[in-house]
Amino acid sequence: EWLKKVVESDFVRTRENECAYYGALAIRRAAAAADISLAMSPGSGGVQRPVVRRSHIEDDCLRKRIDDGVSLITGPVQLIDEPDWRENQILKLLKRVQKRRIDARTSSESGCARCDSARSDDETSNAVSSFRRKFKRKADEA
Repeated sequence: EWLKKVVESDFVRTRENECAYYGALAIRRAAAAADISLAMSPGSGGVQRPVVRRSHIEDDCLRKRIDDGVSLITGPVQLIDEPDWRENQILKLLKRVQKRRIDARTSSESGCARCDSARSDDETSNAVSSFRRKFKRKADEA
């Protein structure tokens, strides 16, 4: 049955799109886990208790319910499937996190590129002093 679903899928997993395939599957599973964890709990009178008021037994039951619900999402991603609002929110959050990580890697430390290059590190000062010595030798020779 799984193979039949994969063959009929619009979005076939290949080497080129493997990251996108598993990313879409992970977002679907995270949205399902959030949905299940916020759903009414049948054992506790229909209301989910806050984390600080749950016992270890209730925590285990909740984890098992989440695991069982998420494990049902195994099918391939269909392009005709519309993402629900939870999936959209998770995707927006992941994009924001990725953007901030890239900004943190590429931005300067002090906010000024000129000031960052004027730092007085030992390696930087050694490189600058050796460059100056080399330049002075060439100027003296001429």
